[in-house]
Amino acid sequence: MNRFKLLTQLSPWFTLLCLALAFAYAFFLYQKKAPWNRQVNRVLFALRFVLVFLVCFLLTGPLLKYFKNFFEKPVIVFAIDNSESLKYDNDSASLAKIKEGLSGLAEEIAKADAKTEVYTFGQTQQAKDIKELAFNYPTSNISHLLDDIQSNYENKNLSAVVLVSDGIYNLGRDPLIGNYNFKIYTVGAGDTIPKKDINLKTVTYNKITYSGNQFPILAEIHHKGFDGKVIPVYLKENGKLLQEKTITLKGDEGISEITFTQAAGKKGMHRYTIETQPQKEEFTLKNNVQNAYIEVIEGKENILLLALAPHPDIKAIRSSIEQKENYRFDIYIPGITSLDQSIAYDLVILYQIPEQAGALQPIIDNYEKRATSLLYILAGGASLANFNKTNGLVKINARQSQRDNVTPFVNPAFENFKLEKEEQSIINSYPPLSVPFGEYSLSPNANILLYQKVGSTTTQKPILVLGDNAGKKTGILCGEGVWQWRLSEYEESKSTQVFDKLFGSLLQYLSSKEDKRKFRFYPVNDEFYATDPVLFDAEVYNDVYQKVYGQKINLRITDERGASFTYSFVNTESNSRFEVKGLKEGIYNYTATATLTGNKTETASGEFTIKELLLEALNTTADYNILRELARKTGGRFFKVEELPNAVLENLQKDSFKSIIHTNEELIDLISFKTLFFIILLLASLEWFLRKYKGGY
Repeated sequence: MNRFKLLTQLSPWFTLLCLALAFAYAFFLYQKKAPWNRQVNRVLFALRFVLVFLVCFLLTGPLLKYFKNFFEKPVIVFAIDNSESLKYDNDSASLAKIKEGLSGLAEEIAKADAKTEVYTFGQTQQAKDIKELAFNYPTSNISHLLDDIQSNYENKNLSAVVLVSDGIYNLGRDPLIGNYNFKIYTVGAGDTIPKKDINLKTVTYNKITYSGNQFPILAEIHHKGFDGKVIPVYLKENGKLLQEKTITLKGDEGISEITFTQAAGKKGMHRYTIETQPQKEEFTLKNNVQNAYIEVIEGKENILLLALAPHPDIKAIRSSIEQKENYRFDIYIPGITSLDQSIAYDLVILYQIPEQAGALQPIIDNYEKRATSLLYILAGGASLANFNKTNGLVKINARQSQRDNVTPFVNPAFENFKLEKEEQSIINSYPPLSVPFGEYSLSPNANILLYQKVGSTTTQKPILVLGDNAGKKTGILCGEGVWQWRLSEYEESKSTQVFDKLFGSLLQYLSSKEDKRKFRFYPVNDEFYATDPVLFDAEVYNDVYQKVYGQKINLRITDERGASFTYSFVNTESNSRFEVKGLKEGIYNYTATATLTGNKTETASGEFTIKELLLEALNTTADYNILRELARKTGGRFFKVEELPNAVLENLQKDSFKSIIHTNEELIDLISFKTLFFIILLLASLEWFLRKYKGGY
């Protein structure tokens, strides 16, 4: 029920004053003898009294408090697993039965004065009819589906969730980990009995290899019901058979492995297909094929480390670099190893160098003439006087060769490459380095990656700084002891992933050549899934390398069969990203062109791959245990499809569908009501008409 309440901004005594003023005004106006009878005089008195009172009362600023009630019906959300695994595990008749049962349940819920909403994978609160479900979504992420419902129905009248699924999830976390504040009634769909099948579940390979090298591809084959069966396994490229091997499947439910060793072909991206020969008894052939995408490159990045003597830091850096196949890493320590100066190195690391004697300076000068990037590591023994003369980024005014122990702190504003927040936290917890103690001055080209932290105070002095020095990239690590960083991280997490990423990103930045092109066009990733759009970034620069916008960019994409697709778009400051949808699995080449100032045409080209998601075909055996436990944990119940809709409806109704009453309160200025204006106008007009009619004017 809606309610009203009249409020005044002034004391209630002002209302009495308005009444008295209106009475006095009407009394003095109509107490004299008039040309009309007493009854008309009383009517005129009443009209003037009400008119004056309304005007005076409105001047006091009265407010109308309005209470409006409305009812929020209870909502039952249908969370439906519309993934491909249900289609693999159910025939068309079974799927139709699922849809029919859910539609019937929705109708009965509507009769009970409640609402239903439908959520599926990839759809949020979809409006389409349940009978239109195609069960063709390529992944199953049950936890994300339930999290969406919990987020969207916070503080709403959500009565329960009916989850229809086979219990299989292949993305996201275990749904049993989530804490849900609503009851979940689970409906098991699918067959829990494993089916006779051969499943090429995983293929393991290195994504990068080098021209002329041999590389392995390892295939893991799972099977059910083919004990002792001998099957052929094929390795193909572009439909051409490269190798054929046979494998004997062992056990009723077994796992077998087979390895192909293949020679790398020409430079570029290659798609290798591994297939198992189809068998008549198999449940599905969808999981008999897997693809391996391998990039063949011609050469490695060459990195040289010059040092005066062995040191644990050198081993830590070497261990980090040698994990990456695309780097060649050489070490030169006078009297211990030899140096081939004819090799064109992309990066030279100077450890403990430049030294006081300067014996290695001619070697350093040789690489500086080639504009080779340099990374200085100021370990003990390095001459700061010689260092200050040559590096051009940092000057250190040391105090009698004193050193200080400082911990690192990541500069959150550093932009040359990205470190995630968790990685920054790990780096900030690394043990101290020994650095020169003194005053540090930086050139304008210096970008600090790591600051020096003394105790709990973060200083403005650098530990690790990068920049451009006389046209070449330069890095400076102002200390020694990074071996302790790697060891400390391993002690904490049994991994050196963050340390390896830090030095990998550092070396990649320093060894890569600066891109001076005025037009750059590239995909944001090298690999995409067929379900996702392909995203390209476009960058256009003027003669002073400032970004410019408004250029028309033409794009041509060509697949492995030679079919081409053309697109065009204009880059803007708010959107320099272009999206392409609908490309199928395969390797694609692209060429983008743009006309810059002076009618000069620039071109950018490259390649990318699109993979098909086969997650739904890798596991088709329903898991009702997850559904039972999820229902028990949230206070719901587990049902089978055959119990739709009656048994499910009966249990839902036990919780009773209750509407929630919400009350909205509004304050409105009474003077803003148009109705009052017309009432006042009517009173004044009626009084004027009566006086005129009776000869009063």
